[in-house]
Amino acid sequence: MHVKRGRSHLVCLLSLACLALADESQLARSVPRFYMYTDRALDFSWLSSCEGFAAMRASPYNERLGEVEMYYALKSHSARTHDAAAAHLFYVPVWEVSSMRLGDCNGTTHAGRMANAASVLRTSMHARRRRFMRGFDHILVSTGCIEDNLKLSQRLGPLYREIRAFVVGRDRAYSSYYPDSAGGRCTVEVPYVSNPIITARQRLSARRALSAPRRWLVSFQGSLNVCCDPGKKIRSVVSRLSRGHPSDVLIEFTPVNLSRHLVHDVHSWTQLYSRQADTMLDSEFCLVPQGDTEVTSRLYSAIAAGCIPVVIANRLAGAFAASVPLNQLLLRVEESAFLRKPHELLSRLRGLAGTERLRRRELLLEHAADLIYDWSGSRVASHFLQTAYTGCIAPVRTETLDLYPPRHPYA
Repeated sequence: MHVKRGRSHLVCLLSLACLALADESQLARSVPRFYMYTDRALDFSWLSSCEGFAAMRASPYNERLGEVEMYYALKSHSARTHDAAAAHLFYVPVWEVSSMRLGDCNGTTHAGRMANAASVLRTSMHARRRRFMRGFDHILVSTGCIEDNLKLSQRLGPLYREIRAFVVGRDRAYSSYYPDSAGGRCTVEVPYVSNPIITARQRLSARRALSAPRRWLVSFQGSLNVCCDPGKKIRSVVSRLSRGHPSDVLIEFTPVNLSRHLVHDVHSWTQLYSRQADTMLDSEFCLVPQGDTEVTSRLYSAIAAGCIPVVIANRLAGAFAASVPLNQLLLRVEESAFLRKPHELLSRLRGLAGTERLRRRELLLEHAADLIYDWSGSRVASHFLQTAYTGCIAPVRTETLDLYPPRHPYA
């Protein structure tokens, strides 16, 4: 059929373009559909039956297993499709941190699992958008940082080459200065795993009355064993807050070591986790000071406990900062100001009116589902899918695949 090219043709083209933009805009507001790879070489959920996995989940090392929590959230997600042609995103459920920590299992090694995953992915990767590099619309999650002095690229081995175009959910949104740690071309900050005992107790108590009195004005339980500044100085100054023995301030330093050998001391870790849960649930404010890095599960545990986070880490962004109003949920304290006059913080906290504390606690519980994996009705997986699409895929119109994080004030 011959179509006369004129004004009506131009209107038609413009209309089609508008429809395409409208469809994309609608997709940006909704949760994009995704396809999950289920090949055993790419779906690492079978590692959950390996010796040591349950012990690792019961230890503080659990905070770095966002890959596991995200898997279970995505596995049953309503946006999942089994039709690859209908998917806007493709999820590769490789558990690289768990794999490295567990080592040998069922006749396989970590190195072997990475090599096998790379081989299978190389031949089976869906390439829905031909104008883009393979893997452009693929997503993977790893909240491991530097594990046993190994960066993400070193832990992945040959798999690292295959994910260079991926969107990767990481412990933070890495810039282009850290390609070996970022992994993919674009990184989305996803939450560390919060203390699961807190969530369990919140469910059992039906989230006790928000206005119920709490024993501690402010608390902190953590380690002084910090590698470098500014975290080292900040933790040292935190210890001064308990000078004079104020009855409503609890500062405790514990000798925490996340080595793979101590991970198996389940009883000790369970006790530590349980005590942390008790303290946070009974505190008005929870200190979230910088440690080795600014990223910490303490932020998310505090939110789950309805304990107002007091963040002393200038570069801490928090997961999904572009869509979750984190600055309404927490109090930020500038690092240098705290180092100069730490006790002014106590005066500031005591001066915060009870009505304001209650308002913030209500906000914490309102938004807990945005940031806590195991919270009832959790929206963590939805936020990850939306941020991956709107921050890393929809804005890109060319084959430029430079690393970049979605923009937010603290990236």
